[in-house]
Amino acid sequence: MNLKPIIRMQCRTGIRVFRIMYLVVYCIVALNVFYELFSEDRQQLTTSGLETATVITIFILGLNSFREFFLFYSANGVSRRRMFAGIVSSLGIAAACTALIDTFNMFVFSLFMNYRSVYSQSLMPTGVNLKFNRVWPALGNPAVRSPAFLLKNLLWCFCLYFVAALLGLLITTFYYRLTRTQKFVFSFGVPIVLLIGLPIFDQTFTGGRISAALAEAFRWWMNCAMNPAADFATHMILAAFLAALTFLLVRRVEVKR
Repeated sequence: MNLKPIIRMQCRTGIRVFRIMYLVVYCIVALNVFYELFSEDRQQLTTSGLETATVITIFILGLNSFREFFLFYSANGVSRRRMFAGIVSSLGIAAACTALIDTFNMFVFSLFMNYRSVYSQSLMPTGVNLKFNRVWPALGNPAVRSPAFLLKNLLWCFCLYFVAALLGLLITTFYYRLTRTQKFVFSFGVPIVLLIGLPIFDQTFTGGRISAALAEAFRWWMNCAMNPAADFATHMILAAFLAALTFLLVRRVEVKR
C-alpha cells in the first residue's frame, strides 16, 4: 500500500469528526449573534476560545489514529515506517486545515461580533495588556484582520494543533503496549502522583521550587507567542520529540488481536 491511500483513509476519519465539531461551533456563534440582535439591552457578548474545541478534537483524533488502523495496516503488509509516516502526515494535514478554517473564522467573526481567538488571549499574560486592549476594541479593530496578524494566528494554531495531535498519538501508542493491569495502574497512578503527590513533595521538600520552575516554563512558552519564529521553532522541536518517541514505540509494538 502506498502512502497516499494511508493518508486518504486517515483523513476521511478526521473529516467526519471535524464536520460535527464545526457544526457545534457555528451553532454557538449563531446563538450569541441571535442573543445580541434580539436582547432588550442589545448587550454585546464577548466570544472567545472556540479554538479550544479544535485542540480537544484533534487530540482525540490522535488518540483514535492508531489501534484499529495498526491492525488493518499490519494485516495488509504495510511497513511500520510507512504506516507511521502516513498517520503523522494525515495529522499534519488535519492541523493545517483546521488552523486555516479557524483563522478564517476569526476573521469573519470579528466583522460582526467581539471575538477573541486563543492566540490573541495568549498575548495577555505576557505583560502587553495595554497593547492588547488597543488591538482589540469593542467591535474588532482592522489590525486583527491584517495579513500579519492572520498569518501569526494561522502559524500559532497549526503548531498547537499538530502538537496536540501527536501527543494523543503518543499516548494511545503507549497504552496499546501496556497490559490491562499496567493500563489500570498508569491511568490512576499518574494523576494521583501529579495532582496530589507532586504538590505535597514540592511544598515539603523543595519549598515550592518545582511549582515555580513549572510556572516559569509556562511563562516562557507563552512569551514565545510574541515571536512567531521562536514559537514555530519551539513547537516543531516538541512535535519532532513526540513523533520520535511514538516511532520508537511503533517499531517494537506487538500486534494484539
